Amino acid sequence: MWVFGALLLFVFVSGCRAAAGGHEPSLPSLATDHEHGTLAAAASESPNGNRAPPPDPDVAPSPPAPLTPPSPQGYKNVLFIVVDDLRPEISAYGHHYMKTPHLDKLASEGTVYTRAYVQYSFCAPSRNSFMTGRRPDATKAWNFLDHFREEGIGDKWKTMPQWFRENGFFTVGSGKLFHPALPPNFDVPHSWQRMYYPGCNTGEKMNGWDVADPNVTTLTCLAQSGCEAQAIVAGDSDPANQTWCSLNTSLLKNPLGDDLVLSSGIKLLQEAAENLKGPTPRPFFVGVGFHKPHLPWNFPFEFGDLYDVEDIQPPKYPNPPKGMPLVAWHESGGYFKTSNNTGYLEFHNRWAEPCPANDTRYTRRAYYASVSYTDSNIGKLLVELDRLDLASTTLVTVMGDHGWSLGENNMWQKMTNFELGVRVPLIMRAPWLPKSVGAVTHALVEAVDLFPTFTVLAGLQEARPLPPDQLLQGSSLANVLADPNDRSNWKPYAFSQFAKASQHSSELNQSVPWNVCILCNRTTIVSNTTVAENTIGFMGFSARGDNFRYTEWFRWDPINEVPFWNITEGVELYNHTGDYGQDFDLSTPTQNLAHMPNLHLLQARFRAALLKQFQGDHEPPQRAAE
Repeated sequence: MWVFGALLLFVFVSGCRAAAGGHEPSLPSLATDHEHGTLAAAASESPNGNRAPPPDPDVAPSPPAPLTPPSPQGYKNVLFIVVDDLRPEISAYGHHYMKTPHLDKLASEGTVYTRAYVQYSFCAPSRNSFMTGRRPDATKAWNFLDHFREEGIGDKWKTMPQWFRENGFFTVGSGKLFHPALPPNFDVPHSWQRMYYPGCNTGEKMNGWDVADPNVTTLTCLAQSGCEAQAIVAGDSDPANQTWCSLNTSLLKNPLGDDLVLSSGIKLLQEAAENLKGPTPRPFFVGVGFHKPHLPWNFPFEFGDLYDVEDIQPPKYPNPPKGMPLVAWHESGGYFKTSNNTGYLEFHNRWAEPCPANDTRYTRRAYYASVSYTDSNIGKLLVELDRLDLASTTLVTVMGDHGWSLGENNMWQKMTNFELGVRVPLIMRAPWLPKSVGAVTHALVEAVDLFPTFTVLAGLQEARPLPPDQLLQGSSLANVLADPNDRSNWKPYAFSQFAKASQHSSELNQSVPWNVCILCNRTTIVSNTTVAENTIGFMGFSARGDNFRYTEWFRWDPINEVPFWNITEGVELYNHTGDYGQDFDLSTPTQNLAHMPNLHLLQARFRAALLKQFQGDHEPPQRAAE
């Protein structure tokens, strides 16, 4: 099973469901057709322990029904690749010790965004945001309990893939695009004609929401393997505390999850190519979500062999920044365990005790190997796109769902407003835009910008603009991609946020705001008869400008689900001059500059921009969109 979320202790077992078949909604802009058939039935552990026959990802779907009237010419296809927990530590960003040749090739053919930021440094909230084109205060997804499809929030919204689907694009997905159960069933049938996901179990729920409803037939679960003892070459064999393992994949019972994501993604591309043939070609939106380098780091052993642990450097700044408010930090959020081949090394980062450098080296090696494994899978996917002769007419985008820390500032994983928590790699290839080829841009961009960007670059926005009730909160990057160095198209700030709550620290012997709110309720009012106790206590709002990052933490009003704008818990200001993701030590702050007298005007400008953005997010939608 894949481990979903941020903790090794949280194993979310999922089941898979899919939407019933039927006619695709017919709009005048593009042709539509019947739903296609599914792959073989899902193979997964059922609640009673019986195992269904394993699926065969190579089984072709049933042929499509006849298409309706022809589509307009000139539409572009979209291949959207999301990588879990991927920070911009790849060779294309200047980290030349990384073995990522396929991402490097894509970067040489497209545009590298050196300053791209997600709106929330956590899997489910981040994906709720960029897949809907709305910020977290609109989706109200600040935890692993809530999602935008809840009644009265975004149940009537059109998601990014849904908008393409409802306008006649062949819209399908493989792997982790939405987070399991958030929204339910990976948002099938709203967003996807078909979805394939490794390691889910039909009928399973997570925190009360369906991961997979057995009545949904176009969501297919694929049986996967993980760190199985007979296949482990090195790493952890304890299934309760696995952090990493390198594997002889020929000895696994089933393929690794990301190998299944790749194989089903390739089959979907092949089917999409068939849909483009004939008198009524149908463009496509194919989403592919790779899980690695998410924990646990299990990968084919040949990728571990690419890195010598003695060559890997620990972070230059392994301690929190001086003057940082406690609310900005957290413990690792989980239990790490690595092996140095002479015994197990166990550690859990503490406030005044960074992880030993040797432990960090082994942990980084496992992360790097997982990145190279995913790079290889992305390369195979893009080779197939080339083989199908679709590269010249397909917008290819690769993005991480949030950043990651590997010991910098004595922090691990995501779940912060720091630069390393919210900055992600973003590479876009649009061959029909000549200035975008081989370009690097330092424009500030946000993941919430992808929805409007894709609709413009695919030609959909001009033909079928979103209706007035579907107000997106991002802005199109089409002009940035058309001329990456034209600063007139750059926005002045990128915004992010994160929720926290208090917990007791035995180390400090006091209550500290280090709870990263995986299971915090957003409000105290659960129902007319129920009052929640574990609620969000603080919300940190962050603005990244050209050279600085400003973050302010406010107390949270759990009754009205808004901050107490007049109660500040902490303020941060960090200098990021010259930081374009090429040096993670440069991205690691060492001193909080907030309240320094010579920077009070700069801080005041940041605060005004931050309040304008986030107070606007909490106003009624009509005013927020003005």
